[in-house]
Amino acid sequence: MTKLLQIGHPDIRVRVGYSDERPSKRNDHHATATSGRVGGAFEGRNISGGPAQPAHTSFSFGSFIKDNAIVQAAVSKLQNFAARHDKDGLASMLGLLKTGALENAQLQQSTLRDDLSAHDSEKSNILDVAIDVKGRGQVEVSALMEELRVSLGGDKKISQFEMNRYIRMGERICEAVKNSKDGKTDVGVTVNGKTISIPSNVDTTRAVGWYMFAKAMVDNAGAEREAVTAGGDGAMLVKDPGKKLYNFLSSAPSCYGRTSTHLKAHSQNAGKKMSFGEARAQTGIISAFSVKGGGAVQSGIEDYSSKMPGGGTLLFDTIKPDSSGDSLLFMKFEPVGTPSSFSHIGRHVDPADGFARNVAGLASVAGRNIKHGFHLVESIAAKHFKQEEAYRGEKFDKGPTKAVYREFKQALENADWIDAGSKSEIAKHVATYGAAGMLAQCEEINNAALVAAVPDNDRLVFLDVSERLTKLMASLGAELGIERRGNEVHVLY
Repeated sequence: MTKLLQIGHPDIRVRVGYSDERPSKRNDHHATATSGRVGGAFEGRNISGGPAQPAHTSFSFGSFIKDNAIVQAAVSKLQNFAARHDKDGLASMLGLLKTGALENAQLQQSTLRDDLSAHDSEKSNILDVAIDVKGRGQVEVSALMEELRVSLGGDKKISQFEMNRYIRMGERICEAVKNSKDGKTDVGVTVNGKTISIPSNVDTTRAVGWYMFAKAMVDNAGAEREAVTAGGDGAMLVKDPGKKLYNFLSSAPSCYGRTSTHLKAHSQNAGKKMSFGEARAQTGIISAFSVKGGGAVQSGIEDYSSKMPGGGTLLFDTIKPDSSGDSLLFMKFEPVGTPSSFSHIGRHVDPADGFARNVAGLASVAGRNIKHGFHLVESIAAKHFKQEEAYRGEKFDKGPTKAVYREFKQALENADWIDAGSKSEIAKHVATYGAAGMLAQCEEINNAALVAAVPDNDRLVFLDVSERLTKLMASLGAELGIERRGNEVHVLY
């Protein structure tokens, strides 16, 4: 198919050998003409004049759907039927076919992006902050985040402009959430005199994620450590007083229930026995089997554009308060999640992503579950065969903390002055509470050994392990009043 450009006289058209389906890679492939000369991408090409040809009108499925009154009436009836039968996801999908619905959603998203990322002369933003980095002196967060972006895939994943925009958006979103009543109502912020109401959805979740990565660098900065980041597949524990940020994220229409092995013993949502039907209603069929027996109902948000820091999904949960009394938010960005394959397939709809992209995304639901399984296998393999220095997950028996954990287990096994029952309880406590639990147990063992007059050589081995763990924890980042489980990153928002 050739492209026709009208130049000069309305009765004369020129035909240029250039296909609509394969546009030029040059920036300016829309030719312009002055003084009868063809410029831009067509400069220097031979053109031939001729009589005007009738315009060719191609069939558009989208226009047919939106402009046909009969089709629109049918869509409305199907949507109402789905809503009456509690099929909200299907209703959302059908809603994308309504005249103007998709355009309005995309316009709202674009406007929100512009408003939340706008420069505010009265406030600085986190990208301009300079922090101490080991061996490098002071480095701006913008430069460190750019290094991270490149390491995560660069432009193939997300452009620098997009990332910086999300960071600026996320900073204002978190400010609004913190100042709101509960994270679900009255979430808004004023920028340059304009009050902006902020919804929870896939796009604002992306923004929160990228901002949290930048905030982690600032909160954990120190001349004695490298720039701290959760990388592409690490975990963060975030101080979340009042569960506001958890409430905001979980109120996203596309948020769904799921299970995982991450901090499930610490979840505020764990332990409730329910019927299979109740479990399926919260998580869908695949996760219902593990939830039924009291497993934690954690939360996920899928991103079929894979613009989140770790790729295509966020796993998050609200964690039982530690000794500080504050609720904690567990966040882990992963390449893919475990979206509901059957009953809740429509939950993952993001209207602003477009109908075609949503259909393609929903068609890949089963594939995402399979990929997540392979990702788990790869993670287990990495635990045994690969270097783990870069691991920043919350698990204590992986990554940098693994060696110290093994030392502790060996010392406990060799301590014949501790009875078997106590050893079992100590090991269970450390496995559950990680680094903080091990430090507490080392102190208790030392105190008990002093009372029992245990030889110093047997007693001091636990203090040596405790000292090594304390130094290692300092290198991993600041505690920020959060009890460390493993290798995770701590953040205040």
